[in-house]
Amino acid sequence: RSGAATAAAGAFAAASVKAALEDQASQALLQQTMKNTIGVTKDSAAAVEQYIAQLQSASGVLDDQLRPSLATLLRATHDMTKAQKLQTLALDISAATGRDLETVSLALSKGYQGNFTTLGRLGGAVDKATLKSGDFAKIITKLNENFGGAAQRKANTYQGKIDRLKVGFKEISEGVGRMLLPIIIKLTTYLAQTALPAISSWLSKNGKNISAAFKVARSEELTSEL
Repeated sequence: RSGAATAAAGAFAAASVKAALEDQASQALLQQTMKNTIGVTKDSAAAVEQYIAQLQSASGVLDDQLRPSLATLLRATHDMTKAQKLQTLALDISAATGRDLETVSLALSKGYQGNFTTLGRLGGAVDKATLKSGDFAKIITKLNENFGGAAQRKANTYQGKIDRLKVGFKEISEGVGRMLLPIIIKLTTYLAQTALPAISSWLSKNGKNISAAFKVARSEELTSEL
């Protein structure tokens, strides 16, 4: 039992470190998009992460999905407030139609830039006349009329509550991973800079002796067999 428990703990630790690394990478990609579009500071990056955390907790949609969605909308709007408003709508459309958040976010970003074709396929919520008008504000109003509040309604269902519980477990896992990362970094640094060079140096100095010893041992083994 202790062996199984140790193995389980090891697997959890490994998964936690992996989750923490992926979360860091996800944050870095969003911050890079911010830097390229609206500029980024330590405070603005922290504010966006707080927004993502609150949205994740309320919707049950993981931050690994929320950050790419926001980045997609930010690249189109170059405005954080507009991107966040569109993301709220994207979450509603995704919850109502079952389409993945990134697909919906991409459709909204294209619509913002004047390409309404994909928006017309989002559950038939916008009539052709409105689409042809090219009035993005009217299109958004129509989408809000049809899908507004869907994400919150879904979050309050039994499945939604399970999704939000999963968010909590994921945050715990990432937290454990973040605590373990400094230890892992120190260990890998020690191995790369100290232990492995020392082993390599020792082998280069003693390799011939080791090889000779193996040959002698093998020769004696063969002799004894005879």
